[in-house]
Amino acid sequence: MRSSPGWWRLGSRRSADPRLPRWTGYLTLFVAWSFLPDVLVPFFKSGPASWAGLLPFYVPFASFLVWVPIITWHMARAIQRDRRSPVPT
Repeated sequence: MRSSPGWWRLGSRRSADPRLPRWTGYLTLFVAWSFLPDVLVPFFKSGPASWAGLLPFYVPFASFLVWVPIITWHMARAIQRDRRSPVPT
């Protein structure tokens, strides 16, 4: 859930040249929320909510694997853009 404030920051930004696209904030929120079914693990021994089930293992794993390269690419682009632009005084 530590990623949720990052979503708020990206979603509320209204500048003409944002560092990251707004949809990356929504993707971050989705990935953060995909880890919530992990709290069901102690209550189920088998099925989609168990430790090796669809909800607590495969959905967060897949969403994280999609999120990492997307955020890495956008952050690298933002860093390069900041290095090229002059520092305002």
